[in-house]
This record gives sequence, structure tokens and C-alpha cells, in this order.
Amino acid sequence: MASKSYSYTHEKLSNAFYSLATGGKIADRLVSAYIAFHTLTEKDFPKELREDWQEIIKALTKYPPYKNYEGKITRGSVQMTAERIRTKTGVKIAKKIADLYYKISDLVR
Repeated sequence: MASKSYSYTHEKLSNAFYSLATGGKIADRLVSAYIAFHTLTEKDFPKELREDWQEIIKALTKYPPYKNYEGKITRGSVQMTAERIRTKTGVKIAKKIADLYYKISDLVR
């Protein structure tokens, strides 16, 4: 598939996968998963998986961040999105993250 090492990407997605598998509401698990992989960028993925990555980020940042009366962000777009989406939608996003993790795992073996 690709010759570049995706060990870093795999590590971050592995941490996200673990976050999704541990207890709590789906909204909380999605926020934890995002925290685990937020340092990743499109360049950390092979070209054939970049669209999958973009879909996940788009889904997790559907709603804008919350700003207080001073205009300072007090809750980010991921947290705002996680709080507003339905459980069914959250599960779909979690599945996409898991699927991407499995695809990256296949590359690093």
C-alpha cells in the first residue's frame, strides 16, 4: 500500500480506540478520543485514507465553539458537537474512528 511508516498515526488512533472502548456516554468518549488524536493532520495518513480522516474531523466539529461574553472560547467545537449530537450519530462517528484505526493497523504490521 504505502512505504511511509504510520507508527505515530497508529499510536494516536490506538489511544483513541481505547477511549471509545472505555465507559461513559458516547459524547464523553468521542471527546476523549479526539483529545487522543487531535495532533494528527491529514499528512499523517496515506492518500487513500485522508478522506476518511476528513469525514471524522468534519463530523466532530459540526458545531462552532462556545464563546463567553468576552469572546473567549470556553468550550471547543468538538465538545459542543458531542453535546448536541444524538447517540446514534455518535456511534456512527465512533465506528468511523474504529474503522480508520483498523486500516492504519493493517499498514503498520
